[in-house]
Amino acid sequence: MPSQDVNAARRFYTRLSPVYDVVAGAGEAAARKSGLRVLDARPSEQIIEIGFGTGTSVVAMARSVGRDGHIVGIDISEGMRRVAARRI
Repeated sequence: MPSQDVNAARRFYTRLSPVYDVVAGAGEAAARKSGLRVLDARPSEQIIEIGFGTGTSVVAMARSVGRDGHIVGIDISEGMRRVAARRI
């Protein structure tokens, strides 16, 4: 039953969201930095991030695309969205 799996993932990441950056942040930092380098976002670009988590990459991409660019993101977890909104 896929909907149960989705709901379980949503609950898991919402519970984890307040401490996610402490728990996983350092371990993901190198991969995030590498991904942002490969993406090479430039001024005026439009980017969608699927699974934006706590918003760390969203902020970095927003700086790269500037005022004329646009970043859109989705995440399964309301908790992650709240953390990302505070970060942004």
